[in-house]
Order: sequence, then C-alpha cells, then structure tokens
Amino acid sequence: MLADKGPYTASVSTQLRDERQRSSDLGGVVSDMEISLRQFRDLVTSLQRYDLGVYRTASIDRYISETDHLRMQQATQEVESASTTKEAQALMNQNLKLQSSAARTHSKTVELELKRIQAAQLAEQMQIITVSIALLPPRIHLTK
Repeated sequence: MLADKGPYTASVSTQLRDERQRSSDLGGVVSDMEISLRQFRDLVTSLQRYDLGVYRTASIDRYISETDHLRMQQATQEVESASTTKEAQALMNQNLKLQSSAARTHSKTVELELKRIQAAQLAEQMQIITVSIALLPPRIHLTK
C-alpha cells in the first residue's frame, strides 16, 4: 500500500482508514435501510391484501346479510300469508254459519207464514161450512 513518506501520508492513510470505516458503517446502514424498506413494502402489501380481504369479507358479509334479510323477509311474508289465509278461512266459516243461520231463519219464517195461511184457509173453510149448514134445509140436517 502506501509507504510511509511522512506526516502527510500518515494523515491520508488515517483518513483513508476512517473513510473505509465510515463507508463500511454506511454500507451497514444502507443494508439495514434496505431490509427496513423491504419489510415496509411487505407490510404495505400485507395490509393491502388484508384491506382487500376485509373489503371482500365486508362485501360477503353484506351479501350474506342481504340474503339473510331476504330470507327473514320471505319467512315473515309466509307467516303473514298463513295468518291471512287462516283469517280468511275463519271469515269464510263465519260467513257460512251466518248464511246457514239466515237460511234457517228464513225457512222458519216461510213455514210460519204457510201455517198462518193454512190456518186462515181452514178458518175460511169452517166459515163456509158453517154458512152452508145454516143455508141447508132442515131435513138434510143430521137425524138421530
């Protein structure tokens, strides 16, 4: 290397050694920074994947949530439909009973009117017979 040629050489050689040491130290710092940078990039990539995964998960959760909501809505509609069907059936049964009762009442009213008419006809026939008997000559009356 450099031969000892005086104080100038010693100083240069010391500077050279210091610069090599500094260069080596800076090389280590650069190496550490490259490792840190690589870790940072990996972390960013990981977070992006995680964020995308969370977004996908949120999207899937939203889809599942919407699906569950639609299922619950359908189940509610089915229950309401069944309830409405039962209520309609109950109303139809009550309507049938009411119609039956109205028909029985009407039938009884017609029967009573027929009996009243028959009674009036019988009374009229009795009156005709009574008047006819009164108009008959006395011989035709029953003899004992």
